[in-house]
Amino acid sequence: MAWDFRRATRSLPVAYKILLPFLLLTLASGLSFAGAAAYEMTAGATAQADNTLVRDTDAVALRSSAFQSTQVVALQLIESNAAVPSAVETQDREQLEQLLLPVLVSQPLPGLRVSVVAPDGTEILTLRQDPSGAEGCLCTYGRHLLGRSDPITPITSPGAPEEGVADAIDGPVVYTLSPVFTAAGPVGALMVAQPLNALVTDLAAAGDHDVAFYFADGTLLAASAGFPAEANLGLSQRNQVMAGELIREANPGSAKDQVAFVRWSLGGRAVGYAGVAVPKLGAELPGRLLVLLALTLAAAIGCALVGGVFVSRAIGRPLARLVDATREIAHGRLPAPVQPAGDDEIGRLAASINFMTASLSENRAALERTMNGTLETLAAAIDARDPYTYGHSYRVADYAVAVGTSLGLDSKALALLRRACLVHDIGKIGVPDSVLLKVGPLTAEERATIEAHPVIGHRVLSHLAWEPDILDVVRHHHERWDGGGYPDRLVSTAIPRLARIAALADALDAMVTARVYRRERGFDDALMQIREGSGYQFDPDVVASFLAAESTMRGLVAEVASTVQGIAV
Repeated sequence: MAWDFRRATRSLPVAYKILLPFLLLTLASGLSFAGAAAYEMTAGATAQADNTLVRDTDAVALRSSAFQSTQVVALQLIESNAAVPSAVETQDREQLEQLLLPVLVSQPLPGLRVSVVAPDGTEILTLRQDPSGAEGCLCTYGRHLLGRSDPITPITSPGAPEEGVADAIDGPVVYTLSPVFTAAGPVGALMVAQPLNALVTDLAAAGDHDVAFYFADGTLLAASAGFPAEANLGLSQRNQVMAGELIREANPGSAKDQVAFVRWSLGGRAVGYAGVAVPKLGAELPGRLLVLLALTLAAAIGCALVGGVFVSRAIGRPLARLVDATREIAHGRLPAPVQPAGDDEIGRLAASINFMTASLSENRAALERTMNGTLETLAAAIDARDPYTYGHSYRVADYAVAVGTSLGLDSKALALLRRACLVHDIGKIGVPDSVLLKVGPLTAEERATIEAHPVIGHRVLSHLAWEPDILDVVRHHHERWDGGGYPDRLVSTAIPRLARIAALADALDAMVTARVYRRERGFDDALMQIREGSGYQFDPDVVASFLAAESTMRGLVAEVASTVQGIAV
């Protein structure tokens, strides 16, 4: 039986796989080749140390940017409410509290606070989450930005949100500030902020990072417990960072004995400095070894060429696959699992990358579930603003799924339809209670405000990674088959299919549910009106599927009527 070299060396460490062919050749070439191999190993260790520092400082920048993005989402939810600008202009604290509180409570952001700022930079109102973790918030009136801060400049013109860091009563905060304008000009700004310590905690949870953040004058703002550097950043160190140099400081008494300092930016604007501590990964060879390498390099070239062919084939290909996989991850794409080449370090590294990919996939799914749950909770809260529409979105979802099942939709389409119906009225966050709950007839202006809610909802959700079919339902669930609907007056099959189903389900719930301006109708009356609306208000195919599922629909309405007042059977 022939000896299988590949099988025999499969479980050897990578260092041995690299050294074995070179060792055989070194018997002929002598000490010169050993020096070259030592040099290559030293260069690799140094490059690994430098790459680790750069990678970890980049990770701090990426997590800081993601931290800021969550504040932008919360700010956009507030700005989507059409009543906010007038409340800021009049500095009506009671109304502002009513408008901002639902957004504050619904956001799963640690230490979140929402502030309304006057044009001169002073605070009008601040709402903060209860630090004890209890549901609700603490309401603090007046200014609590102090002394040294990233100054909030006077508001004179519209623009992108301003991001920065400031000192608050309870410690430094990272904020996002967006100006508020009315027809009269700038009336103030909205500010969403979180404690800087929350970012430090987030970085510590994301990986083995000991970090610190410094103000522009070098004063320490926040640091993790294991960060080994001095309390403040000296002038000479700041000057080196400004010149673009990474500073490495040895701390022999600490497990983290390399520290890199970089400029810390928010929203593309430098606000201070950040420090990252990592383990020291390499050591320099003595100077005499480098001298020996220079003397023997010529003799080692021939041996290195022969051994290099073997090494590049045995080691280079598996590493190239790992590099490709990490590049895909860096671009936000999660690749298929990498097949380990063996049981050595490369094989274990491949297994680690596979584990990291699976973890990232799980974290992404968990984040999407959290975001979806937040928006669905917010949609339910919007339904609850009007006692006559409480539970409306859930009923519409049940009716729509029943019609979609009768129409023959697959399970994926039915799941999308249910999610879309749960948030179809989320745009009503931008409709004032004075219009939404009005008892009498609406004026033309009030009706225009009501009819804007599909566009508002579409704008809110378009900033998130939701499926286009869901956005279509949110925007087009009030379109009519004959083109008489809103907001885009689409006709016939130009209306997305799921939106046509949602339109019928929405109309059915409106008919059988009591409203402030009329009593509920019976299911038979609703059935007749839907049949008469076929080809005018509703898609004929959707109406046919509804009629085919009449007994199911009647049962759903009866089931709801048994538990909810104001619904007719």
